[in-house]
Amino acid sequence: MVSLTVYSGDSNYATGTGNLTGGQNVNLALKATSISVSSSKNPSDYGQSVTFTATVTGSGGTPTGTVQFKIDGANFGSAVSVSKGIATSAAISSLSIGTHTVTATYSGDTNFATSTGTLSGGQKVHGITTITWPYKPSPCNWGQTCTFTCQLGWQGSGSPTGYVTFYDGSNNLGNCNITSNGSCSFSIGNLGVGNHNITVVYNGDDNNDGCTSNAVTQTVNKVNSITTLTSSAGTAKSGSPVTFTATVTPSSATGTVTFKDGNTVLGTVTLSNGQATFGTAKLSVGTHSITSVYSGDANCNGSTSNTVNQVISK
Repeated sequence: MVSLTVYSGDSNYATGTGNLTGGQNVNLALKATSISVSSSKNPSDYGQSVTFTATVTGSGGTPTGTVQFKIDGANFGSAVSVSKGIATSAAISSLSIGTHTVTATYSGDTNFATSTGTLSGGQKVHGITTITWPYKPSPCNWGQTCTFTCQLGWQGSGSPTGYVTFYDGSNNLGNCNITSNGSCSFSIGNLGVGNHNITVVYNGDDNNDGCTSNAVTQTVNKVNSITTLTSSAGTAKSGSPVTFTATVTPSSATGTVTFKDGNTVLGTVTLSNGQATFGTAKLSVGTHSITSVYSGDANCNGSTSNTVNQVISK
């Protein structure tokens, strides 16, 4: 500290002394600091409690002093003392859904300069989503369209966006865009006969967590078939060939058709494109009650045709 000045005087003026009031203070240069900011959980769920930690570093020592945290530009609580270079904020659970800017400003001390750090990417707060089934799927028949409707629920403002994916076990059935009220209806027409465990998966978006529904059972029943029998001739002479044609609906049905004269089996033919034909010239003279019986397959129930009264004349 410099405090004294002496004047030597000259031929006209006498010598003198003076003091600088308070003296001249010379401070050492303050050391630079840096701050890294972290979150106890990022992203956090809506309503979940989180804290923020500021780590203050400086060369040649450990900074002391305080750190003031700010959320979205506003002070969050009072300044927090730095201990061993670390300051931790109070907990907060009232952050809205979205991304929040979090900063920490170090006050400095006699050796270290002030500095400010920011939480990288901000504090993300996600809404908690759930998926429910407003009603259970109704049983449907093979070949029919089965429709599933799910409903997303969420907390906070801002409905979930994007799409959900419907699964039959591990088999991906397809996606469905979410409406503004969180519902989604999905239709599919190629489920096989049997019981199917249907689940829905939402992968989330920037503001909402993903979730998976519980499984519901979709039952697909066999479809009832219809078999129609026709004859190539209403009346045929003895020894002349007669051809019987069985037509099965749906045309995609597979399996066999058995042609019968009363209870007597005439023959069995494999279906092709929904039809089976059987010809014979061995029917005796008289009237024969001809029927055809479809065996059914994995997707279709069996059925018996109408009766054709086949007349064989002399």
